[in-house]
Amino acid sequence: MYIVKYNQSANKFDPVFFKEGINSYNSITYDFDNNGIKEVGVNSADSLIFLEKNIPFAGPQTPAGLKGYSLDSNSVSLSFQNVTGAQYYKIYKGNSDSTGYIVYDSTSSLNYTDNSVSNKRDYYYKVSAVDTTRPAKESILSGFTKVFVHNMSRLLSAVYGKGSVFLKFSEKIPVVIPNPELFILNGNIIPNSVAIKSNYEYSLSFKDKIINGMNSIKVKGLFDFYSSPVDTNIVSFNVQESDSSSFYISSLKLVSSDLLSVEFNENVDTVSAYNLSNYVIEPFNLKVISAVRDNSNKKILYIGVNSKGNIGASGKTYFIRLNNIFSESGAKIVNGSGSMFSLSFVKEDLSGIAVYPNPFSKSKATKQLVTFANLTKLAKIYVYSLTGAMIIELTENDGNGGVEWDLRDSKGNEVPSGIYIYKVEGKNSQGLEVESKMSKFAVVK
Repeated sequence: MYIVKYNQSANKFDPVFFKEGINSYNSITYDFDNNGIKEVGVNSADSLIFLEKNIPFAGPQTPAGLKGYSLDSNSVSLSFQNVTGAQYYKIYKGNSDSTGYIVYDSTSSLNYTDNSVSNKRDYYYKVSAVDTTRPAKESILSGFTKVFVHNMSRLLSAVYGKGSVFLKFSEKIPVVIPNPELFILNGNIIPNSVAIKSNYEYSLSFKDKIINGMNSIKVKGLFDFYSSPVDTNIVSFNVQESDSSSFYISSLKLVSSDLLSVEFNENVDTVSAYNLSNYVIEPFNLKVISAVRDNSNKKILYIGVNSKGNIGASGKTYFIRLNNIFSESGAKIVNGSGSMFSLSFVKEDLSGIAVYPNPFSKSKATKQLVTFANLTKLAKIYVYSLTGAMIIELTENDGNGGVEWDLRDSKGNEVPSGIYIYKVEGKNSQGLEVESKMSKFAVVK
């Protein structure tokens, strides 16, 4: 393979790069990493390789760590990291990541508030640093942050039932289970575990019995489905419970890819617990293949699953339901949230990014879907043809580590068989950008 450059003064092409072992009729030229320099992609004997000319950028560094969230129905908050030498920063704003950005404002601060937004819609932002002492005065644009403007989420109600407290919020909650320390009962009590009850509700379980009478609960440092902070308002609820005990799940943990640890509020009976038909795990047709009680703590049960590596950041939320299991004292496990738990997973980097099934067979598949898995909490996927044409942009923002694609382009047309390139950009659970990744997958007939 030769890469040549036209020499206008000499009216000829001069070679600038040569690599042996590459004989290809196809190549792709595109600025995939958005650094102002186009990459050249070619097929070698067994892989797709990308080359980029080593041209040093003479401008300031790109601001890192861009974060954005909706403060309320009429304002967006942005923040980013300092760039040494920058006199100020330009704020870019757009209606989507594909239609482009315009310079919206500038600021010398590392925090910016946009008060010119409308409720219930998306906005996209990027930022650059400006250093007028450099040959190139403006940096390359940062990666984007997407903000859905909405009313600040509030805790609407708290209801006690069967040993659990159910919290309902005004806005959708994330599918990632939050840290129990973000919920505070009666000023100083932290729940033992948290589960998702619905798109707007959490179920909290406590190690000790909640006292009868009026109780209060609030959240602190909690974020909603759109990564915006939740209000810290306090809600009160009443408990009136007799001395009869309730038996329920206190916590659920993933020990390994095929082993779960379930902890109950009381010692679990082995006869009912060892009956494997009392368990249901979804999705992927997962089956419980073993159940063993912990020898030192009779409240803990270890459940073996035929996961085949499916449990992880697959784009799915996992649910386990228990039926007809009893405590040693004879109490039957409660119906509802006390007998059900959910788990979801995300990655902190994109090193394990994968597409399944790969290759995808149109004739053999029952569903026309591929899944991009092992994603970070927030991720953007760009799918290209081998000619560099943009096929579609996909977004992961629901916190389950995956995105499904129906194999249709941005106009709704079914994509043909062939090789496709994808680039993934992401942000970890702290909102910091991670190293992007590129790879390819195949669609066959």
